[in-house]
Amino acid sequence: MLSPELAQHEILSRFQWRQVREADDFIWDALGGRTRTLFNAGLGWSAGDAVKSGLFGPVIHEEIFEWIDLLQAVVLARNHFTFFELGCGYARWLVFAALALRQHNNLPATWVGVEAEPSHYKWAKKHVRDNNVSDIRLYEAAVGAADGEANFYTGSPEAWYGQMLAPDHLPQTTRKERFLRSIRRQPSKPLDTVSQVRMVGLNNLIEEHERIDLIDCDVQGAELQTFSACTAALNAKVCRVHIATHSPEIEEGLRRLFSELNWHKLNDYGCGRVNETPFGKITFVDGVQTWLNPRLADR
Repeated sequence: MLSPELAQHEILSRFQWRQVREADDFIWDALGGRTRTLFNAGLGWSAGDAVKSGLFGPVIHEEIFEWIDLLQAVVLARNHFTFFELGCGYARWLVFAALALRQHNNLPATWVGVEAEPSHYKWAKKHVRDNNVSDIRLYEAAVGAADGEANFYTGSPEAWYGQMLAPDHLPQTTRKERFLRSIRRQPSKPLDTVSQVRMVGLNNLIEEHERIDLIDCDVQGAELQTFSACTAALNAKVCRVHIATHSPEIEEGLRRLFSELNWHKLNDYGCGRVNETPFGKITFVDGVQTWLNPRLADR
């Protein structure tokens, strides 16, 4: 269920919302989907905390703009809907998009998720099956400017969703180190495990599709280099992007990039600060930028 303020919002009011609840090792979200509690088990939730967390339905929080962007893309879709989630974790937003589309007009759809953390990738496959999402392409990879390989922080999957590219000079965590940790029952911690992973270039992913209604991107600091490398493909095939941002320098670079492409800015809230928004003051951990491609917005 939505708060009274959100229930009056033009786009949110077009959808039916349920009470978030916990039952049988699942969280049942506001759109009627289900998420295994395992996926967030390391967050230290007590009974009922997951329901109140805001992870499973719209609340006044930095993610409210992600909800609005997703739902607007769903409402405006025609004939076919294509959605990308970059840095998808367990495919939380991909499933939300599928549930919203199913409720609104149930168009044929193509779903693309990219995730480099090995456990999160496996969980994404479970999550889409648990929610009957088909026609999906999941890539176990980091996303960046070009195809290749990269160092990547992995580990601590149930408690951390901030995995990111690691500096090239850092040594990879050895198989022996991981094995000794497992037999000692020592859990990994954020930033203590470096693995080499596959890298896929966003340009190549875009080129495989005729039109992409929304790219939802949270790639933990790689967002500027990723989008900068595929400007022609963005202009030709992508209608809207929602980007989580991770530094003021990246935010300014994205503003220059999309302004030079003549895209329309819909949202721009800086990371690590309190921003004034249409919903009042909101504290942002990640920043938010939303850009609309005028070449495709009305087609």
